[in-house]
Amino acid sequence: MKKLASLIIIAAVLIPLSLYANSFNLTLTFCNGLDCGDVTAPSTPTNLEAEAVSTSQINLSWDASIDPGFPALGILGYKIYRNGGGTEVATTTGLSYSDTGLADGTLYTYTVSAFDGAYNESAQSSSVSTTTLSVPSVAPNASNGSPSGTFAAGTTETTLSLATDIAATCKYGTVADTAYAALPNTFSTTGGTAHSKLLSGLANGVTYTYYVRCQSTTNVAMTSDYTISFAVASAPVRVPGGGGGDKDELPLSQVNVIVRGIAYPGSTINLLKDGLAVASTQAGPDANFEIQLSGVGSGTFTFSVWAMDSQGVRSTLYPFTVTLTSGVTTVIGGVFIPPTVSLDLSTVKRGDPLRVLGQTVPNATVSLIFHSDTEIIDQVAADARGVWNYVLDTLKLEYGDHTAQARAAKATDISTLSKTLSFKVGTVNIPVKKETSALIGDYNADKKVDLVDFSIMLYWYKRPLATTAPPVDLNRDGKLDLVDFSIFAYHWTG
Repeated sequence: MKKLASLIIIAAVLIPLSLYANSFNLTLTFCNGLDCGDVTAPSTPTNLEAEAVSTSQINLSWDASIDPGFPALGILGYKIYRNGGGTEVATTTGLSYSDTGLADGTLYTYTVSAFDGAYNESAQSSSVSTTTLSVPSVAPNASNGSPSGTFAAGTTETTLSLATDIAATCKYGTVADTAYAALPNTFSTTGGTAHSKLLSGLANGVTYTYYVRCQSTTNVAMTSDYTISFAVASAPVRVPGGGGGDKDELPLSQVNVIVRGIAYPGSTINLLKDGLAVASTQAGPDANFEIQLSGVGSGTFTFSVWAMDSQGVRSTLYPFTVTLTSGVTTVIGGVFIPPTVSLDLSTVKRGDPLRVLGQTVPNATVSLIFHSDTEIIDQVAADARGVWNYVLDTLKLEYGDHTAQARAAKATDISTLSKTLSFKVGTVNIPVKKETSALIGDYNADKKVDLVDFSIMLYWYKRPLATTAPPVDLNRDGKLDLVDFSIFAYHWTG
């Protein structure tokens, strides 16, 4: 508290000014024996406005105050008061403030005061009020239910899944028209917009139907069922084994490998077993694919999957090793083919843009990694077709050799890294050369690598490679083996 005293100085005697107010005009102001300085409060802030921008945030703004005190130390900041409270909820040096962490659909009232460099505080402004936005009180809409169709006999488990347009908790049962609260089972992954549950113990020859209902975070539940139905095929008829024995064997048509995953919309997916192409399929518009393989038999095998994008650029191989048991269908899920990647320049003039492009899952996030003395990592979004395009500012790179890679992420799924592309930062721009030589493995020169070429290659398998033989020894180690077939399969066009 500043203590003020008004005095008159006459010689060495201090006389209260109040006794001689009409006779003298000389006054001095002291605060605990010192000059008081600025004791004048700033002007009150005006034009306070409040805008609710979300269910938990209100933005405030106001006009600046002035400091009329002497000596004027200037406005140091502003204090924000909420709902008539006597203690500020925040201070700021600017003319705006975002109040966050609020409850949805709730009315809030605000005032603002100013304080100067001497910590004199103005009166609080006129109050303003606004209400945070409300969470929509609507029921969720369900879509993209899975699985569907018929699984191969021997399938023992699968994942029940669906999506909702808003955050929700989903339950399911086997009786139709059951109210949400009465459904007996809750999805393991739920609470957001993606919901899943691993189902095990499936049996051959059974059709499974599940009735799903979901409830929003505002406790509004679906009033009709969302149905997911699929079946497991009956066990195949066994045929007597050869040689008069008592052992039965499964027909070779038995499906015992199913590979599921995501690649690029409409792309051709190729499956290799121990380096040999054994099956292919086409991805759907959503980039999902499924490949079924029959007659593999028992044992441990190395499989790999690759895809080609809409521009004819190949992905890297996605390999995995699995042990198969006769009569049991093994499902390999979660395959995420890495994105394709290509460059428009093999050498780029430093300071000029370098275009990097490719294809992946629709609406995925693509991370770009440029390996240099200083590693550069950036991101770009793929469009609805999975196509992405990134422009690199080469001023960030030194002269010399560099490499680029990419990988994609969508929801909680992340792909492996793409193939590595090399480029140089120099003083001129040199475009990437288009492939003009014959395709590797195109032995009949029809500009395709297909079954005809495979038949030619198979003819020379375990035969001496005469000088008249086509160049089937692709790795040039003097023999034709599975490594060469793997290289051949990588260049497969169909």
